[in-house]
Amino acid sequence: MTVPEPPTTALSLAVLFLEPFMKLAAVQPGERVLDIACGSGEQTLEAARRAGPTGEVLAIDRDPQALAELSARAQRAGVPAPRTAVMDQAHLDLPDSYWDVALCHLGLPDIDDPEAALREVVRVLRPVGRLAISTLGERERSPLLGFFLDVIRPFLPAAATVDRAFFHYAETGRLARLLAEQGFEDAVPERVAEWVPFPDVAHYWQALAGLRHLAPLVAHLSPDQVQRCQDELSRRTRFYRRGGGIELKVEAVILAAVMLAAYVVILAVPPFRDFFGFRLLAWWDYLAIGALVMV
Repeated sequence: MTVPEPPTTALSLAVLFLEPFMKLAAVQPGERVLDIACGSGEQTLEAARRAGPTGEVLAIDRDPQALAELSARAQRAGVPAPRTAVMDQAHLDLPDSYWDVALCHLGLPDIDDPEAALREVVRVLRPVGRLAISTLGERERSPLLGFFLDVIRPFLPAAATVDRAFFHYAETGRLARLLAEQGFEDAVPERVAEWVPFPDVAHYWQALAGLRHLAPLVAHLSPDQVQRCQDELSRRTRFYRRGGGIELKVEAVILAAVMLAAYVVILAVPPFRDFFGFRLLAWWDYLAIGALVMV
């Protein structure tokens, strides 16, 4: 497990779990990658690096400002520029059977109808396509977020809505079942935990208060309410003190899924196999071949 550096500004959960997410996504050079609810787009930029100049990356979000910042960051980093589009994830204005890989990294809270969005992903993925998706883990395993939500909730009732959105798919097996219902197979959840260090409660507050979903809420707190929240956080984090600071845990669930049924048929029928033009074998290829052998 990597040891994150203490955040000096807003914490990025997407960065925190980027390495294991991209490992499962396994984007290859030349692939076409669709990133839905891309948010700050750390995974978008990494996908663009991996797909390279012969690949194609499209980032979709409902926040035009986030997409503009993503394009500017790509330019500064010298990364092959991903295309961006403001689009309804439940009604993708995209052609059928075009994309090799779809990504959704901690983006489910930003999707109004995840089931409809996943049906659209199935439609736009090639028959050999795959999906990498992540969500936050169970609330009790993520005191980093749970403590913060608990202390602001008495002053901000709307925090309950954010709380539910964060952890809606955290229950063991829930996201895997959702993927299976939408036509994906062999989605095995991988739970990943990180401990995030902070010099003190004030830095913890600053890091969480800057999160995309929490900043608009926290902005309504008075200075006295902020102080009362921080005092309560000091009490709740007393058992998480390490050295001169505190360390708090957060968990994510990451899944990679394939449209296996269609893939097995294509592997078995040479005309289909030749038409779709396979690249070098990767883990999902061997998975499909193994399934074919077992049939």
